[in-house]
Amino acid sequence: MTLDYLVSTASIKEKLRTLSTHLPNQPAYVYQFASYVAGRLPEEIALHNLGKEISIHVHNLEAGIDNRTGEPIRNDLVGKDPFLYTGLLMKCQIIEETVSPPDLMKSLSHLYDDKPKH
Repeated sequence: MTLDYLVSTASIKEKLRTLSTHLPNQPAYVYQFASYVAGRLPEEIALHNLGKEISIHVHNLEAGIDNRTGEPIRNDLVGKDPFLYTGLLMKCQIIEETVSPPDLMKSLSHLYDDKPKH
């Protein structure tokens, strides 16, 4: 699987909306965030951009402004303690791994598994 072509985000959005069944025992704000992201993903995405796309939404919520439209964001996750956004940023990778097509994670596994060579 190459990472540079566009794929439909329909299955990704569905997994985000139902993240509690795919990634149990997380704080409620993680599921609320995943649902928020599901509503804002484009219809298609280059798989290598998914992680970046997810993390951008953390920054948008923290700022309270949608960086694409410049419009204020009305969501319960806006205006929270900075530690909440740090926590969300720390969860972005596991969210990406959980909602990504399995072939994507196989393609990226070398990035997570390779040890530095000395």
